[in-house]
Amino acid sequence: MIIGVTGWFASGKDTVCEYLEKKGFKKISLSDIIREYLAKEDLEPTRDNLRKAGNQLREKFGSNYLAKEALQRIEKDHKHNNFVIPSVRLPAETKTLRESPDFQLWEVYVPAKIRYQRLKKRARTADEKNLTFTDFLQKESAEKSDDPNHQQLDKVIQMADARNAKVH
Repeated sequence: MIIGVTGWFASGKDTVCEYLEKKGFKKISLSDIIREYLAKEDLEPTRDNLRKAGNQLREKFGSNYLAKEALQRIEKDHKHNNFVIPSVRLPAETKTLRESPDFQLWEVYVPAKIRYQRLKKRARTADEKNLTFTDFLQKESAEKSDDPNHQQLDKVIQMADARNAKVH
């Protein structure tokens, strides 16, 4: 089984993945694929850099590039039967992952105010430490693009098999 997890940032996607990992799922992160690219380019893995680099990779290799890469990694893994893929952000990624007959897409939902508080508390990067709520909402709106190579999280959420799984 392959479970894709989608949702706005700081919604609890990683928490869902950690739970599934404890149940024997192996995590194949689309964001980690981008982080690997950023490391090769000697760039800090900030949210903005991740978004920009992901967009660049998709523009260069196709809007479903990250999903194809994840599926290749799954095919090479002969130790695991179940996988979880966090941060599915594009319809093309979803469509490619759906080529696997045992794929499901789950949305994790939490209201914006709670997600903002979580983001400030965890502050993984310097840019998250100084983020205002207005900035938070602006960054979130950058994930609602009409460009098929850029994040279209609002459209992906509508494609989810299980929606509004609330994590508190």
